[in-house]
Amino acid sequence: AVNPVAPDEATYPRKFENTILAFLIFAGIYLMLSLTASILREQVTS
Repeated sequence: AVNPVAPDEATYPRKFENTILAFLIFAGIYLMLSLTASILREQVTS
């Protein structure tokens, strides 16, 4: 009964890490889009 418990404990941190990685990726994309939008706005206004 001990063996099946170890894989379950190993899978939860992996899911947690995957959610963190996805959040960081989306945050990076959002930052890049915001930076490009601000640069384009500055170029258009100038």
